[in-house]
Amino acid sequence: MLHVFFAKQSFMKRLIDIEDAAGEAVNRMDSNLLKRVRVRGQGDPGLHNLVWRCARIWASMTGRKASAHKVHTVEGDPNDHDPGFVKFVQALAGLVDAPKPSRKQIEISLKNAPPIATEKS
Repeated sequence: MLHVFFAKQSFMKRLIDIEDAAGEAVNRMDSNLLKRVRVRGQGDPGLHNLVWRCARIWASMTGRKASAHKVHTVEGDPNDHDPGFVKFVQALAGLVDAPKPSRKQIEISLKNAPPIATEKS
């Protein structure tokens, strides 16, 4: 019973310390930093890594460099100008019920530098 009592006292002391620290943090907070307009980045931070991993898979499967540039084909749907790589990434995203990235989002991800983990592997 003594062990449980002292553990409870220790826990209560930690909670009081956390409450004091949170109160001090609120007092020191600069509300102007929270009001600043944030530059909008990419909606899904994982998309960049997904696109680069798909680019490596695409290159190994097809022998062609991944590209998100518009392609005009003779056969097929005349309104469908997405290249095969864009369709590939969108299909993979669709497999996990994730929102399908647009051609422009994939193009921007390909223009950015590859992730460090992708360069090493």
